[in-house]
Amino acid sequence: MATIVKNPGRQEMISAVQKINGATLGAAGLAEAIQLPEGAMVVSAQLKVTEAFTGGADITLALSGCGVTLGATDADAAAINADATITAVRVGAGGDTVDVTSAGTTPTGGTAYVIVNYVVDNRACFSEG
Repeated sequence: MATIVKNPGRQEMISAVQKINGATLGAAGLAEAIQLPEGAMVVSAQLKVTEAFTGGADITLALSGCGVTLGATDADAAAINADATITAVRVGAGGDTVDVTSAGTTPTGGTAYVIVNYVVDNRACFSEG
């Protein structure tokens, strides 16, 4: 029979939320959105457009970071509820950021949110049996 040494430590899921305002995002390029600590394990990360970006028809937003680039999951910033996601990423030494890259025309308006849910290796808030 296999053996696993049980870890009694428990922690809540940590959630970080960053609002992105299209009017202040600026020209196309990469912008750091959320800093993550060393040892973080990203359970999920999502970029969600809640108000269509204005200023051009070809604006896209991509979610990346922690050594993973997800260009194939670009969100059409002109479409409400468009989203991009990252799952199951482990942050290495020194920590890292979750980034948003905008491409196409510089936006003049619109709103999106980056939501990252993660736990941190070897952190415990309480114990369970």
